[in-house]
Amino acid sequence: MNDNDVKQRVEQTEKDVEDITVSLQRMVAYMERAAEMVENLSQNVEELSERIEELERAVFSKSEQTTLTIPTSLRRVQ
Repeated sequence: MNDNDVKQRVEQTEKDVEDITVSLQRMVAYMERAAEMVENLSQNVEELSERIEELERAVFSKSEQTTLTIPTSLRRVQ
C-alpha cells in the first residue's frame, strides 16, 4: 500500500465518519421528536380519562335522579 492509497482510505474513512455522524444526529432528532409526541399523547390520554370519569359521574348522577315509567301499552298484564 503506497502513501496515495493510505491518503485515499483516510479521506474515505473521514467522509464515512462524517456521514455516520450526520445520520446519528438525525436519528437523535427523530427520537427526541418521538419522545415529545409520546408525552403529548400521554397527556391527552390522561385528560380524556379525566373527562370520561366526569361524564360517567354525570350519567350515574342523572340516572339516580331519573325514574323510569313504562307506558301502559308495554306493561305485561298479570
